[in-house]
Amino acid sequence: MKNKNLENSLFSYISRIRIKSCCFIENEAKKRGITLSYSYMRIIIILHFNKKLSMKELTNRLGRDKSTVTSLINKLEAEGYIKKTVCDFDKRMTYLELKDKSQEILDTIFEISEVFHEKVVEMIGEEDTDTLYRINKKLLDNWNL
Repeated sequence: MKNKNLENSLFSYISRIRIKSCCFIENEAKKRGITLSYSYMRIIIILHFNKKLSMKELTNRLGRDKSTVTSLINKLEAEGYIKKTVCDFDKRMTYLELKDKSQEILDTIFEISEVFHEKVVEMIGEEDTDTLYRINKKLLDNWNL
């Protein structure tokens, strides 16, 4: 690895793909009237599939620090996408749920996901896309922070 150019390293490729992917998703969202960045959309997606999560659970799922997630959640709450509820038994715990306003944009987010998938298939083909899924799943399943 020492002889490899950092620009052509796995580190660099994954970083650049993430940036380009987020930009593509955000541009597609803007075309459809959604001005939220990918980070906000990701929270909405996670809460959609999990219905109700604590701040700690969401922070763990996102792999981000608590202060960053708190800032993201506060904005989503202020814009009416998320409802925060303090636990009756433990006031230190806050639960998060989607509000109806989030449901209004979820169909568009899923549409953008399909467009993204089609774009990847167009670039690398169906077989390589399936391989990409398999490899990414393996990385995510085995990456412990």
